Amino acid sequence: MIKVENLSFRYNKDTKLILDNISLTVEKSSVVSIIGLNGSGKTTLIKLLTGILKPDKGNIYVDNKDLNNLSFNERSRLISYVPQLVRADYDFTVIDYLSFSLTNRMNINKSPNKEDLEKIAETSKLFNIEHLLDKKINKLSGGEKQIVSICSAFILVILPQVDRIGLIQLYQAFFALYRAVSPFVQNYRTWKDTWFQSILPFV
Repeated sequence: MIKVENLSFRYNKDTKLILDNISLTVEKSSVVSIIGLNGSGKTTLIKLLTGILKPDKGNIYVDNKDLNNLSFNERSRLISYVPQLVRADYDFTVIDYLSFSLTNRMNINKSPNKEDLEKIAETSKLFNIEHLLDKKINKLSGGEKQIVSICSAFILVILPQVDRIGLIQLYQAFFALYRAVSPFVQNYRTWKDTWFQSILPFV
């Protein structure tokens, strides 16, 4: 569960508030869509929820844990974020990029072992990106980077918690959701006809 209490944020102290006294609760296993005009604060809220940005005021709780009291390593086990634009500062291969998703559960001097690499290979097959593993991340198309980033998010948070059967079931559920979301994203004015459990309008 994610709980936000009286959240406010501005990028600079001399500028107006992007978010002003926002409160919301996202229940476990719920599906939530955030809609709104460009510049209304949607991405800013997501970056606050993931700890990328720090709020000026208010609190954020994930599974009843105060985000401000969690280390980067602890946050990475609870939250994964796929940005609109995926950028890699270094030209890693895709398999290296995916391997980094396991580092939050490894000793700083440890490299992925054979079992880790097998899990990455298995997940990449489910996402149909095994043919990209040896390619450089910065040579991929925008869409390929996006699906690699989603695969990375699965490896980061979900993979350590499920067995192979559970992973396949999650994968199937994810793409069922993706198919349901796609028409909604193309025309958010039809949101009343969708099955989303919560709609957060930003205006």
